[in-house]
Amino acid sequence: DSFVAIDLNSGARTLLMDNHVGSGKKLLGPDAIIGPIDGKSQFVLFDKVSTGIGENQTNVVMADLAEQTLTESGTVTLDSRLTPIAYSPERNLIHFWSSWPNGKGIETFDVASRTVNVVKYSGEFVEAFNNPKGFAVDSIGKVAYMGAMVPQQDNTFKAAVFAVDLDNGGVKLVAENGLGTGPTFFYISSLAFSKSRNEILIADLFSDQWIGINPVTGDRRVVATSSANEVFSPVFSYVPTNSDVMITLSHSFRWDKLQSVDLGTGKITTIASNNKGGGSPFFSMDSVATNVSGDTAYIADSELGGVWQVDMKTGDRVVVLR
Repeated sequence: DSFVAIDLNSGARTLLMDNHVGSGKKLLGPDAIIGPIDGKSQFVLFDKVSTGIGENQTNVVMADLAEQTLTESGTVTLDSRLTPIAYSPERNLIHFWSSWPNGKGIETFDVASRTVNVVKYSGEFVEAFNNPKGFAVDSIGKVAYMGAMVPQQDNTFKAAVFAVDLDNGGVKLVAENGLGTGPTFFYISSLAFSKSRNEILIADLFSDQWIGINPVTGDRRVVATSSANEVFSPVFSYVPTNSDVMITLSHSFRWDKLQSVDLGTGKITTIASNNKGGGSPFFSMDSVATNVSGDTAYIADSELGGVWQVDMKTGDRVVVLR
């Protein structure tokens, strides 16, 4: 990440140049990006804190991606892993699925006050949440939908989707094979929610399909099917407000892809990958957000330690913050 001159006699080193992009603090490894929170160019980044293994502190960083500036807003301690995440319709609250032994709840970060509130899970399905597989919030910010692999007595797992009340933590089973009608699903890798369609969307690695779920009845439909020559491995997905197109990120042996899925036609389009679009290769896509007009995506890359700006039409990308 740097260009250093080394004295071959003494071993003394002098930093000549590094690849820090943008002004303000330097990012260590952003796991999540949310925004724009101001309807323009202000985004929130959740960045690593170099405090050692086992400590769950996270830097909350305000980023103006138009000006390429970073301002550290403080450090919070979360029981949650930083993924999966979801945000309220107004984007003023950011929710984390907590699956740590001392967590067992949804942690909510208030962007304005920089405070964290925890709602504990309650109900018979709580143990299923040790292995979350996607997380999204409904259109009014009252319910979180979660995909999970539920452990069975024969040491196998069963795929299921749950709803959690964000006020009291109450858990309700929404969908599983045998509940509701439509295609079966066996391994959830990602989950999103379409506000315009009022539909839960899951990626099923067994069938290589995106499946839509009615949150009331549990009935299902095939939304999109991956082509035979494509590796289907979504790890993050979300549907921008009032949009009928879902944005997804995929990992496959370092073959990261940014894709879109038309929820009406089922068309899956690869927007950018390590062999599509101009720019350096991606490292580890973790989370994505788009600007208001939807023509630009911003991807948090924890291994790069920065944020990519991607043209949604051409797939060209540049690092805007690092």
